[in-house]
Amino acid sequence: MENRTFIRKMGHRFLFQEGTWRASGFFRNGEGDTVQLSGMTTIEHQGDLWINNGFMEIEGNSPVRIQNRYEIVPFERGSDSTTWRSENPSLGPLVGSFAVVGDSILSTFRSPDGLYYGTEYLKSTNPDTYSNRGVLMTRGRIISSWSVTLTRV
Repeated sequence: MENRTFIRKMGHRFLFQEGTWRASGFFRNGEGDTVQLSGMTTIEHQGDLWINNGFMEIEGNSPVRIQNRYEIVPFERGSDSTTWRSENPSLGPLVGSFAVVGDSILSTFRSPDGLYYGTEYLKSTNPDTYSNRGVLMTRGRIISSWSVTLTRV
C-alpha cells in the first residue's frame, strides 16, 4: 500500500509504474539535420531495481536503431531524486540521475570519463503522455538532440 501512496504523491506514471510507452518525434544530429524517429520503451520493476529498456529508430537515408537499457535505483520514500546507469552500444557506460520537479522528470547524465554528457526532461502533459526533450554533448558541442512525445500503450 505504501508504494501506491507514493506513486499518487509523485503524480507520475512514467518510471513509477510498469508499462510500455510509444515514442514519436524528431532527432537532430550535430550538423543540424533533422529526421523523424519512432520507438518504444518498457518500464519493469524488479524488486530493488527498475529497468527502462527501449529503442529509437531514426529514419533517413541510412536508418539507425539505438537500443538502451537503464538500470534505475527506485526512488526512496520521501525522496524526489535517484540514480541510474546504462550501457549504451555507441557511447559505452553512462551514469545519471533523475529528479522529479512538479510536472517534470529531469535527468542529467555523463560517461564515467566525462567525454559525453547531457540532459533531458520529461514533462507530463496528461497521465499517459509526456513531452521529452534532450541533448547529448561532447567537448561543448551538440552530438544530437531530440524532441519526442511518449504515449502509454
